[in-house]
Amino acid sequence: MGERASQFAADELDGKTVRIETDPEADRRGSFGRLLVYIYVDGENFNRQLLTDGYARLYDSSFSKRSDFETAEANAQQKEVGLWDFDESTSTPEPTPTATEMTEAPSDGVDIPPLPSDGDYDCSHFETHEQAQAVLEQDPSDPHRLDADDDGVACESL
Repeated sequence: MGERASQFAADELDGKTVRIETDPEADRRGSFGRLLVYIYVDGENFNRQLLTDGYARLYDSSFSKRSDFETAEANAQQKEVGLWDFDESTSTPEPTPTATEMTEAPSDGVDIPPLPSDGDYDCSHFETHEQAQAVLEQDPSDPHRLDADDDGVACESL
């Protein structure tokens, strides 16, 4: 679904003038170290559109538009659009490795930190590039988005 969401954003925003705005009631950076902004296109909040169309979900955080965004997400869930469009009875989810499996998987002798409680690494969880690269190599589909520019190298800032 992440690839679809990225494509949707590229299609919708390409060539358009956007306005970004930070939330004075929220942290400027999220738990993954990303800058948190509202995106406006022609006066419409694009973040809300992502939720309405099922291309995004809310994380547990506080910000001024949370109530409005919760409503948009709830409506998407009720209408089963986007990432909410699945049938639990017929879907076959792939098992997610446990923290133990992730740290015990072969990693060429690299000591990988335990998987965070939310199940998602980001570059700040690693002390070295080698640790991040070992996690990327365990699952080249990059579920943790450690390879931001998709060149096969994880957390290049380390």
